[in-house]
Amino acid sequence: MPEDQNLKTCFIICPIGEADSPERTRSDALLKQVYLPVLSAYGYKPVRADQIPKTGFITTQTINLVIESPLVVADLTGGNPNVFYELAIRHATGKPCIQLIEKGSFVPFDISGVHTIQIDHHDLDSVEACKTEIGKYIEHFHDGHQANSPISVAANVRLLQSDPRYAESLLKKLEEILGSGWVSIDDLDVKLDGLEQILREIELKIGDR
Repeated sequence: MPEDQNLKTCFIICPIGEADSPERTRSDALLKQVYLPVLSAYGYKPVRADQIPKTGFITTQTINLVIESPLVVADLTGGNPNVFYELAIRHATGKPCIQLIEKGSFVPFDISGVHTIQIDHHDLDSVEACKTEIGKYIEHFHDGHQANSPISVAANVRLLQSDPRYAESLLKKLEEILGSGWVSIDDLDVKLDGLEQILREIELKIGDR
């Protein structure tokens, strides 16, 4: 395991609640049972807002962590307004963000298109499955994939509207794949690689804006 001082920050956006409240008990359990084990294995240190040193403006420090942290995990359980405010800020950065929610909870429509990990923190199997999913997301981001959010999707749409060359390239590649009939696995891999390259160019273009 990496030394603590070498760990990157993963800011945890979550409902914290007062001491001894159900919200605090749940958040503490997730910190201990989920975040610490999986994040430290990938070189991250989880940090919550209540762990920020009591110097300066807490709100400013929190927003800076939301914006600057290499990774953010957002727990949407309970529909806390502060959580969604901070999540929107993170989405606007385009940086890696992982969403989770207590199993059976409602995911608001505006972010329902973003995959949200379901967890039952009372169920050990569910806890282990959540840790596995978080690990897969981190590996996905480490491989260079961009984080998706309603803001990034809207930005992609704007780019396609403003620069028809990307839309034409996508349509041409899709027509090539769909109209090619039977292809071998190797041929299909090559064709899909071409499509992925176009999508990656769009992601990079968005990142430059």
